[in-house]
Amino acid sequence: MADSYLLVTGDGCFKAGEELLRLVTGLPRRGAPADFQRALAELDSPGAFATLVANGTLTPENTRPLHRRIFSALLQPRLTLLKPLVQERAFRRLGLDPERCGSKAFALNGLLAASGAALSAAVWLLAPRPAALHGGTGAATVLLALAGMIVHELGHSASTWALGLGARPIGLSLYLYCPVFYTNVSGIRSLDLRGQIAVSLGGFSAQTLYMLGLEAAFLATGQDALLLALQALSGLLIFNLNPLLHTDGYWCYHDIYERFQERRWVRALHTAYLAAFSGYTVYLVWRGGLFLSAALRRFLADGRLCAGEGVRLLFCGYLGVMLAQGVRARMGEVLKR
Repeated sequence: MADSYLLVTGDGCFKAGEELLRLVTGLPRRGAPADFQRALAELDSPGAFATLVANGTLTPENTRPLHRRIFSALLQPRLTLLKPLVQERAFRRLGLDPERCGSKAFALNGLLAASGAALSAAVWLLAPRPAALHGGTGAATVLLALAGMIVHELGHSASTWALGLGARPIGLSLYLYCPVFYTNVSGIRSLDLRGQIAVSLGGFSAQTLYMLGLEAAFLATGQDALLLALQALSGLLIFNLNPLLHTDGYWCYHDIYERFQERRWVRALHTAYLAAFSGYTVYLVWRGGLFLSAALRRFLADGRLCAGEGVRLLFCGYLGVMLAQGVRARMGEVLKR
């Protein structure tokens, strides 16, 4: 039997010994303190209740008023879409064996992430511009793009699985008014630098494979929805490399810079990387400003906006808030150094 077990909660991860695992499996999922103390007494550990509460194994039930819990759930829901056990069964069927794949995760994810960045740049520079969103094309595009975002999170979970940290729950929440998918990757600081970067790049690698599938399908069918979804995911991949925000690219950059910051080549890389993505951020703001000014002129002339323009306005506002928060956070880091 193993000396320790990895327990993954919704937003945490910790190792537990055999004794703690024995206690946890013998306790009810919820109940009054007396219920837990009675169960612990039956497990010959009557004094363990305070310890289990102190280390976070047992957590108090949310006692906020019902209307506040409903309001919070509407503003920022946290829905689990894919549980770890479901993913692990799928990973095994796909042949993802931690003993064989773990040592290859860094190289494979790095290669696929670089390929995805090149593919994304090619899509934006070379791909034809399809017709605007309309009817069934718009719905299909949104569904394909959302599926790609879930695949991105699966890449992170598959990487933690391959590196021996287990698959992770994938959830859905809201940031401002936009849906966001997330993966709990806590515990990766126990990995070496290559392992941490492999997990951060895992989303890019899975997304790249999905985008290659979209590209092949578009070349075979010529459907606009496939190209629109591919363009949306290409923009998202490049955006996720931006070190001004807490994106996957930021954590790769952060981990490398923290480890090698005293070396001259890393300082040069630091300057070039920040300059490139500061320019990219200015470009995003410029394009957003052009769209906003055009939309305002049409609104003043016609007195209305079409649904597509309304959605793009909301998305521009979302990106604006994210960029403002990112710049503020990075400025805070610079001032602390």
